[in-house]
Amino acid sequence: MNIEIDLLKEYHSFMMKNSIFAGKMQILPDTPQSFYNSLTIIFKEADNSDNLSMLTTNRFEYGNQLTYQIDIYAKNVTVGTTEYNSRIVINEIKDLTTKFFRYYGFIRNGSTRGEYNDINVKRQTMLFSASQSSWNKKIV
Repeated sequence: MNIEIDLLKEYHSFMMKNSIFAGKMQILPDTPQSFYNSLTIIFKEADNSDNLSMLTTNRFEYGNQLTYQIDIYAKNVTVGTTEYNSRIVINEIKDLTTKFFRYYGFIRNGSTRGEYNDINVKRQTMLFSASQSSWNKKIV
């Protein structure tokens, strides 16, 4: 089981179902060379390391400490006849992203505004972490 691929698929499905900006967003595993959409979300596994507290003495069972990074790049978005400011767009995506990760047992480690070269593009970076057991692949 590749948890990163599975979570990315679930996240994509969740966002397309729940966001009013679904038709305007692009969700990718890597940063593209340019942002041609009004809303781009980068979903990536930032770290996957051993969780030593879950390691058994015979080393057959272990746990992984997972960290996922979500980068949101947004411009003003028009849906129908309504134009939404990029900060409103980011706030909705932040709320939905937090709801998604909490459902799967992750905790939010941070949410920070970032910089981007184009002043019309706003950026938000979020970090989520959880432990995954090797014996049943469950998030604990």
